[in-house]
Amino acid sequence: MADAVRLLADDYKTKGKGELPVDRIVYGYLIGKYGSTARQHPIRSEGKERRIDFLIGTPELGTFVELVVRRHGQEWQCSQNGSELNKLVRANGRVRALVIVDVSAYASINHHQMRADYAGWKSTPGKFERKHITIVYSGAAATYSFGLKTGKKGVTLDN
Repeated sequence: MADAVRLLADDYKTKGKGELPVDRIVYGYLIGKYGSTARQHPIRSEGKERRIDFLIGTPELGTFVELVVRRHGQEWQCSQNGSELNKLVRANGRVRALVIVDVSAYASINHHQMRADYAGWKSTPGKFERKHITIVYSGAAATYSFGLKTGKKGVTLDN
């Protein structure tokens, strides 16, 4: 999905225009591919009502997707995406994914650099079941994914 969206974003004037143009492309892609897709699905996270960008299917069995668009350079970093990760770690669906679509003019992020950055993430404290998250990256020269198995003391990486 991330590759298809990045290629579509290249065809449109999305550079420098924020996340919304790419969000619209993702929504159209998901509707076409999967049908039942909701935007801005409400979820309870950190004691507040928050929204997850996309829910494909039902909240119990579906896929939750948070979208990150790299436009200027640092949007891919874990420190920039803590709230998105905290929402995903609490979501109930079968799959939870942070999808990073790189539409910037910068070089693609190295797989090892990305993994090292996300290895230090810790979810917010509290008594709740922390769920597995998949990080997906799509840049002009690299596409990859890896998993974060989350726990109270931090994460372990898989893949």
